[in-house]
Amino acid sequence: MRACLLVFIIIVATSAFARTWKSAEGRSLEASEWRVEGDRIVFMVQGKPVPYDLAKLSAEDQAFAREWAKDHPPTSSTKPATAQPAAAGKPKPKGHAPVKLPNGDVLIELPRPAVSDDVASWNGVAFGAIVNDYFDWKIDVVEIAKKNKWEPTSDHWDFEADFYRDLARAGKGKVAFTEVFDFDDLVRQINRGHPMIHWRGWSETREQKYIDFEKQLKADPKAQLPSANDPKEKKLWITDHSGSGAISCLTIGYNKERGEVLMSSPYWGEDLKLFRMRKEEMKAIGYGFFTFEPK
Repeated sequence: MRACLLVFIIIVATSAFARTWKSAEGRSLEASEWRVEGDRIVFMVQGKPVPYDLAKLSAEDQAFAREWAKDHPPTSSTKPATAQPAAAGKPKPKGHAPVKLPNGDVLIELPRPAVSDDVASWNGVAFGAIVNDYFDWKIDVVEIAKKNKWEPTSDHWDFEADFYRDLARAGKGKVAFTEVFDFDDLVRQINRGHPMIHWRGWSETREQKYIDFEKQLKADPKAQLPSANDPKEKKLWITDHSGSGAISCLTIGYNKERGEVLMSSPYWGEDLKLFRMRKEEMKAIGYGFFTFEPK
């Protein structure tokens, strides 16, 4: 009876950043606040702690909870009997738990702050504004971009690496950079609530393929991207990223079962709020990955 009551309570206590959890028996539940204490997870429900044994969660969610706990260790003053939810009006947490959808997508729900047309037209600066809002850094993003020689009317974007570094520094956070895509690292970072901005090869035709597939997937949840082992498919990958054949994009999640990377360019229209590619393609066409996290 207690297990049934737990599931019901947590489902009705969802929020914009709720995460779907599964029990070992396959039951689904959602929660927006939790902490891990030893061998149990404590969900906050209407301001009250509800403990649940980690061993009763699915193997995947047990692994997620333990990984999450590494970055969110309990403090000496944290006790289930006295824990209270964050009060309204207080700063939001620096980073949010990802959301797991029924189709296996695991993604970070990022804000889309209001920006000028100049900023919206520049992916790098626009994404900096999103990261700034997500971590609640309250930084003048445009000022930092201009200090790094961003010019809205120019077509150069080699300022982005320094811009991201200075943005994280101003927010007292960190940004890590790598030239090589690692799907396992992406999974770890998304599970920790750390957004990523990547550079990759681009063409208008290929981008439209991503958009078309997302529409197909909505109509048919069993739809699959072309096989990464298909030679004809691999010839379509944009591995030449010189000149205009490159783009900045947000990496917001993954689908481990399908081997997909989830991306977003929210200022470029509804069709690009969420789209995906196979992890093999990202490894072939991606050449720069910036991961942001609070200090």
